[in-house]
Amino acid sequence: MRLGYLPNGMKFNSLELGDGYATMIFDYKGRKVFFTQTQYGQEVSYKHKSTSDYDKQVFNKWLNQTFHVEKEVKSNDEVRYETTIVINGIYYGLSATLEEDEFIKMVERLTY
Repeated sequence: MRLGYLPNGMKFNSLELGDGYATMIFDYKGRKVFFTQTQYGQEVSYKHKSTSDYDKQVFNKWLNQTFHVEKEVKSNDEVRYETTIVINGIYYGLSATLEEDEFIKMVERLTY
């Protein structure tokens, strides 16, 4: 899977490869954006379970999938958005501290 949209100013930082996973790390306005692909399910991922009642559904027409976006307000009042999905046995996760509309655009434009 690949990112079909990057907010203006978002730059590739690094790639972390491990046993069965790859995480691309980007920099955006001094914050990190993480895009992970792994053969393992989310129960063994780094995913933090949000305690927020926020759960926005975002439809991606390119993948014909609905993504559930969660929001976490961090202790410094920054807002982190996150979504995960499993397609054909592969787990994909996107998480970032950035504006909600930019995160939604990224989710809507994920593609193969």
